[in-house]
Amino acid sequence: NIMINSIGVNERKVKLINNIADNDNFYPLTINKKLELRQKFFNKSNKQIFAVIGSYIPVKNQLFILKTIKYLLGQTEINSFYFSFFGDANGFKSTYDKCLAYQKGNNIESYSELNTSIENVNELLNAIDALIVPSLYEGSPNIVMEAILCKIPVIISKSANQSKLILNGINGFEYDTGNMHDLLRCMKKVKTNFFDFDH
Repeated sequence: NIMINSIGVNERKVKLINNIADNDNFYPLTINKKLELRQKFFNKSNKQIFAVIGSYIPVKNQLFILKTIKYLLGQTEINSFYFSFFGDANGFKSTYDKCLAYQKGNNIESYSELNTSIENVNELLNAIDALIVPSLYEGSPNIVMEAILCKIPVIISKSANQSKLILNGINGFEYDTGNMHDLLRCMKKVKTNFFDFDH
């Protein structure tokens, strides 16, 4: 839009090319390897593990997931779930600090962990049950394409699913942005749903 409207470039000379999925570095691993990685990263074999991966910046909306965990306190579902956050904490450190303060202030450390960046994202994706993308906006997010390549279901907010990478019941679920009840509905469906990743 800037090139066409502000600079005056002919629109026939402008083309948007979305992020390209990296299938050389992202792929599903064997069940045995997944179990080994699950122990390495989490050591919580009896829990359903959800990961939130992305820089700690306001638009990624990690605080919403922490508030959802607090909402779950005292409910039976909380004992089945574990939430692990990974991302660059330096770019917008105040967001990371806010998440850390919320986690500690609401006694949800037994159900969640806040990590910084991780080197082998393929291994991490293969160790989880589902990826949650709660962002307030996304274009074509790399992490979603990487999870799809690893055949890991994605629970994504409607605001983050602008490019329609996630199709309900096929490779994950879409929930109403900011709606805890809708997010929980999707989380419960992950365990029982058959995902047809070949579509």
